Amino acid sequence: MRKRKMVVGITWGDPAGVGPELAERVGRTFRGPFALRVVGHQTKRPGKPSLAGAKLARAALDESVRLLRSGEIQAIVNGPISKEWMGKVGFHFPGQTEFYAKAFGVRPDDVTMMMIGPRLRVALASTHLSLRKAV
Repeated sequence: MRKRKMVVGITWGDPAGVGPELAERVGRTFRGPFALRVVGHQTKRPGKPSLAGAKLARAALDESVRLLRSGEIQAIVNGPISKEWMGKVGFHFPGQTEFYAKAFGVRPDDVTMMMIGPRLRVALASTHLSLRKAV
């Protein structure tokens, strides 16, 4: 029996940010052990963040939760969002990690964001905390 290839979703984040460009580049060049699937909008609007862009980014995050729950994707990578503008569309989380924690009924203190590169993996010990407040 052939094992099904893992599908990793990727949201573009804010259409005015670097997310769309990065996602396009990854889509063109990535060759790996899993398949990539764009989740949500595929809109590129270079410039400044806006209410319209925040609505697109929020809809993509909501769609990613649906796809994760249904098993259509098994992991998610998110493009950057404008927290200021996301707040204006009802996104009241410090970041996407906390959004996913709530969506899946996990305490925010029980999750962490992880960044993965070819030679280094970093999980944050604290998030959304200024150095001044940390020491």
